[in-house]
Formats: sequence, C-alpha cells, structure tokens
Amino acid sequence: MSEISLNQHVSLADLAAWPLTDDEVTFRLTRGATFDPGVEGVAVGLLRNSIRAGSSFHLKVAFRPIDEAGRPQGLLEGLLGVHLLLSASSVTIEGDSDDARRMLIERVWSYIKQNEGLVGDGKRQTVVFRDPDYSIPECLRESSSARFPYPNKFKTLLARMSRNLAWSAELSTLPAEESVATVLYEAALNAHEHARWDSDNGTLPPAIRGIVLEKLHFNSRDELQRRTTLSPGLREYIARAWSEGARQVSFLAATVTDAGIGIQHTLPPKGAESAWDRLNRAFKSGVTRKPIVPDKGLGEGLPSIAEAALRLRAYLSVSSAELNGFRDFTLEPPGAQDEMLVRHPIDIPKRVGTSLTVIWPVLEGRGSQGRLFQA
Repeated sequence: MSEISLNQHVSLADLAAWPLTDDEVTFRLTRGATFDPGVEGVAVGLLRNSIRAGSSFHLKVAFRPIDEAGRPQGLLEGLLGVHLLLSASSVTIEGDSDDARRMLIERVWSYIKQNEGLVGDGKRQTVVFRDPDYSIPECLRESSSARFPYPNKFKTLLARMSRNLAWSAELSTLPAEESVATVLYEAALNAHEHARWDSDNGTLPPAIRGIVLEKLHFNSRDELQRRTTLSPGLREYIARAWSEGARQVSFLAATVTDAGIGIQHTLPPKGAESAWDRLNRAFKSGVTRKPIVPDKGLGEGLPSIAEAALRLRAYLSVSSAELNGFRDFTLEPPGAQDEMLVRHPIDIPKRVGTSLTVIWPVLEGRGSQGRLFQA
C-alpha cells in the first residue's frame, strides 16, 4: 500500500507524481497541508477519476480533526478534505485505530450546513457544493427556489467572503468587484449546467464542486523566489506586480471547480481538431454545444470570464480534465486567431473536472490593481 502525505503548498507537479495506479493508497493529512492556487480542484478531479477506475483509498488524519467549538480543522473544511471523507474506505485519526469515517462525515457536513455551505478562515474561504443533494448551497439560494442564483447573489457572496478574509479594503469597494463576480457567476453557471452529477446510481460517492477565495501575500521578492512550487508563469506574473517603491504585495485568487468531464469534452471536434484546440475554441464568442437560438446569447460564459480577467489584468489558470493552460493578461492579449491559453508544461492525463482560477494583485490603499504593473 502506497502512502501520500499532504503537506504545505501541494502543486501540480506533486499531483502528477501521486501513485494512484496502485490498488490501495493511504492519504496522510497533516495540519499544515495547503494547496497552491487552483490545485485543490485538480486533486479532487484526479481522485474522483481514480475511484471511477476502481481504486481504493484510506485517509489518516495526523491531527485533532475537530476543535472544541465543533469546527473542522485544516483541509477537512476544504474541498479535498470533504471529498476524501466521502470516498475513503476508512478514516483513522493518528494514534487511534478505530474507523472515524462515519463520525467525521456527520460532524464535518453538519458544520458545513450550519454555515450555509460557506466555511473557512481569514486566509481562505470555501463554498462547498455536493451533487446530487446539495447542488446550490444556502449561501447562494434565492429563498426556497431551486433555480440557479442571479448574478447579484454572487456579488453578495463575494462581499461576504471578502469580509470573512479580514480584508482591510473590502472587495466590494474595489474596482475589481464586478469582474470577479462575473468570473464566479459564469464559471459556477457553466459547472451547474455541464458538470453537475444528478445521479450516479449509487456507484460513486457524491461529487464535490466549489468556489474558493483565498489570499496570497509576499513580503519580498526573495520570499516569492522561495515558493518554488508555483509554476514559472505564475511566479513571473507575481514578480511583475511590484510597483516602484512597493514593499509588499497581496493577491486574491478566486477558483471555481467541478467534477465534470472537462470543457473540451463537452464540444464535438471540428475535423482533425485536438482536445487542446477544442479547449481554446471554447473561449471564443458564440461557441456552445447547445442548439443555436437567435438573440439568446449562448456561448458567452467562458469569453466573459476571459474579458473579466483582462479587465483585472489577472492571471487565468485553466485545468480541464487532462489539460492545463494559463494566460497572463498583463502581457499582450491574444488576437482573434491566437490560442487563448498557453500550454502548461504539466498535464495530468487521468482526471476529470474543471478548475478555473483567476489571480490578481491588490495593494491596499493604492486603488486600482492595474496601477501595480510597470509599463
């Protein structure tokens, strides 16, 4: 049996090295375990695909999982922690041989429901969706209606998450608000329409989707260089965010993740078009798998996300099933015939799901994040 230890700053490279082809794998979850931005959703999709292929997992928790107030600790209140609890064959707490799976599922899910699906701390806020029985968390519901929430609901959620992050300049007061709300709404709507698991006939655990808003803070360029787990493209983007005289730069990262088949696999290929070509085509205006209806504005969700990232001068990361790409919107935007995404050097072939992450800098007290970048 192989063991995978989850520690600080788990990266795409770490996921690519996970021995998930083994028949049985034990995940050891440490108290300080974290993910690089956007990577947690990729991990959920990787594990879900392995479960579909017949792999078996066990979870070992190396810390006290629930505090005295009943709050789950560490990644247990995040998307991967919830997914591991639901899908593991057994869950043990280090130092105790008893199977704690049922107890932890009940307590963690009860805490999530009590908090209307929104959990986290001053560094990271997570909205947890669970298909098929919790496809719209209470924090996003329109009263008792089961319909997908309107865009204004995402603005309200965004303001609430930013307050919970103890952000001194509340996000709703910044020029970024409209763009970030657009990203959350369009990506969550796309996941709801194309990646929701309505039924699995009892053969798979419930599917976990989510929205994550988190802070990244760097005190110096040296600190950034020490974060070797970050992809080169993201490190270069962050390095450009220092303006003249700035000593510290903070970032927000907004991620929407699902467990669907991947963007490129929802579109039929054109001729000899590759999966990578289809993924890029999905970001072009009017591209949709739905029948075209005049004046309905179909096929504008992903283009709207790209436009919002451009307004933010953000870094967009897209992990869709086996493919990973990015776009740095501080550089020249792609032309009409160019690919939207740059291919990430790491692909993870055996996974499902899509994870869309937008990262942008905010220097408190300095106004628009666009001023941070050198000309």
